[in-house]
Amino acid sequence: IFATTEIDAVPATILSRCQEFHFRRVPSQTLAAYLGSICAAESIAASETALRLIARAGEGSV
Repeated sequence: IFATTEIDAVPATILSRCQEFHFRRVPSQTLAAYLGSICAAESIAASETALRLIARAGEGSV
């Protein structure tokens, strides 16, 4: 697996042997809901405000 955020820096000889997958950022609402389900499964108390703050700070990265 090869991952980059700077595709222009990858030589054409490498790119010709790769398959590209483009990933989009996950919406913060989705991240907050997922974090909430993890907290519930692990019996961790977390406020909705805290979950939204953490999700927003992640900027869509998982």
